[in-house]
Amino acid sequence: MDFKSRGYQVDAIDDSAELVVKARELIGINVKQLSFSASQIRP
Repeated sequence: MDFKSRGYQVDAIDDSAELVVKARELIGINVKQLSFSASQIRP
């Protein structure tokens, strides 16, 4: 993860519980289970 290697604090979201667990294990960052439509993220 390039942002993390540059010293940024990185959080991620995904709607899939299984992908949240995998991402936490593989990337080692905070990943929350949350749908994109329920998040405050807007394009």
